Amino acid sequence: MFHSQWPECDAEAMKDDEVEVAVQVNGKTRAVISVPADISKEDAIAQGKEAVKDKMSGNVVKEIYEGGSIQVKITEDIDSLANDDKVVAIGTQKTIKYEYQTTAEMMINYFTIIEEENFQLLALIDKQVIQKNQYFPIFAFSLINKNISKSNELKSIQIEKIKDFIKNTNKYPSKQHDTINDILNDSDISKTNKANFICLSILDDSINIEDAKEFLIKFQSKKTTPYRKILCIYDFKKYATEEEQLPIKRLMETK
Repeated sequence: MFHSQWPECDAEAMKDDEVEVAVQVNGKTRAVISVPADISKEDAIAQGKEAVKDKMSGNVVKEIYEGGSIQVKITEDIDSLANDDKVVAIGTQKTIKYEYQTTAEMMINYFTIIEEENFQLLALIDKQVIQKNQYFPIFAFSLINKNISKSNELKSIQIEKIKDFIKNTNKYPSKQHDTINDILNDSDISKTNKANFICLSILDDSINIEDAKEFLIKFQSKKTTPYRKILCIYDFKKYATEEEQLPIKRLMETK
């Protein structure tokens, strides 16, 4: 025994014969299948399609990450994903992406994130530093990812931001405007006040919320304060609960 050599590690013997593959439909995991570790990309996709065929209706197949051998890790922790981790995703062009975005980029891509229900991306909000004087549309995001720990704190900040906006706005529309175009085309409203009047008209329900959405989607300068302010008021009116909106409604009634 004392004269025996230390056992050598057999790397080949330690490799798994099979790996588990998460199969996604439109960015959401719908099945987990076991496949041979050395399976080809084409065969893995074929087996993935078969596993979720009852949930597909002529959708195309796309891969989130291409290249290399198929190596899959099923995780909710984005930070633990390595460059060679791979997911077989079955769905439309709106497949989920593992990526990083700043808060400014999230606001620019607000409607795309909501449309894709990008749960993983929104998990990054807890890693961001969002100041109390910063507009950020948390209400819709918190409905998509209910695990955002900062959610209530950020909601309170946005409600206070909207309160301050209402209190500090001295000029109010002298007449009601039914559309955003009415405000933009009203020569009696100065250019600097148009964004504020749009916000107030959203808050008092003069403007249809879908009109506001269309305006924001087409907004040219999405890095500006007017865009961020209007977006956050839209987000609040569209996605905040009646209870959350009550303090703002009461404040608007005093104006």
